[in-house]
Amino acid sequence: MDFAMQWLWCVAGFLAGSAVAWVVVTVSIKRTSAEEVPADASGSPETGTR
Repeated sequence: MDFAMQWLWCVAGFLAGSAVAWVVVTVSIKRTSAEEVPADASGSPETGTR
């Protein structure tokens, strides 16, 4: 029974750490909206055909 409790605590710690990391990454990344994209992106390599 002791092993099961230790394992559950480790899993709970992993899940809590993963949740904290996800929140930090989500907050730190600024999402680009359609208004922030430049109208003339002809110099970008993602334009497709040339």
